[in-house]
Amino acid sequence: MYLLDTNIISFIAKNHMATINKLESVDGDQVSTCSIVMSELFFGAVNHPDPVRGKIHLQNYSKLSSQTLIYDFDIEAAMTFAQLKSQLKKTGIVIDDFDLLIGSIALANDLILVTNNTKHFAKIPNLRLEDWSK
Repeated sequence: MYLLDTNIISFIAKNHMATINKLESVDGDQVSTCSIVMSELFFGAVNHPDPVRGKIHLQNYSKLSSQTLIYDFDIEAAMTFAQLKSQLKKTGIVIDDFDLLIGSIALANDLILVTNNTKHFAKIPNLRLEDWSK
């Protein structure tokens, strides 16, 4: 099962063909995202400099959320987050909390995180990654 990161959903929204081709090559039942990604997408739409385009993005993301499995940040993900953040802090590695939350959800649910920011997410131990933007 795949968990799509914010940037991959943005690529899909912008009709990025490499990303769309990869998405179409997998079973739709194998594609999900999470509540943290949805919050980033909704914020981007609400904060868009063009209110008309922002409203269109908001409608598209709302439609996506009704048609896609959305993983929530649950207790297992919370424990994973706490353990990861502590482990990374001890080694001097700092990762943005939102990204660490997304990675924790992926780990807690045994998901492959699909992102074009693999270098950044690779700092999270045992997180399986794929980049569909290439």
